[in-house]
Amino acid sequence: MPPLRDRVSDVEILAGHFVEKYCSQYGLPMKRLSPELLSQFQTYSWPGNVRQLENLVQRGVLLSAEREVVEKADIFDSFFSDAEPEGNTDAASDPPPRVETIEDMERVMILQALNVTNNNQQLAAKRLGISARTIRNKLRKYREEGLIEGPTRG
Repeated sequence: MPPLRDRVSDVEILAGHFVEKYCSQYGLPMKRLSPELLSQFQTYSWPGNVRQLENLVQRGVLLSAEREVVEKADIFDSFFSDAEPEGNTDAASDPPPRVETIEDMERVMILQALNVTNNNQQLAAKRLGISARTIRNKLRKYREEGLIEGPTRG
């Protein structure tokens, strides 16, 4: 089978299939992809082929949360090491943290929310739509695994 970059007409169909799959898997209401995101998908070179498309759509479904539309920013965001569209590199900015798994993404999002809220766990939890207890438990786990140092309180 030819690579996805040679089957651009299949991208929208496959992306729609993956949206249905992950909305169903995560018990979310059905979503659709924004025209801007579909346009980006049509011009992307797909070095990771169909698997990359599936991973990006899964990410978008999760990050779009309760919204009905998955936006380009949900997927192509400098937060993710693999999601910067070609030609959009900025040498002056810091490289984004390496995010390879959902657990990595979760940890980075929690730590970024804590940073933005000056380590206020209540505000970070509200910002992320999770409980402060969840943040405390995750931080304890990250310290035990050596992923972060010292207490993070708020």
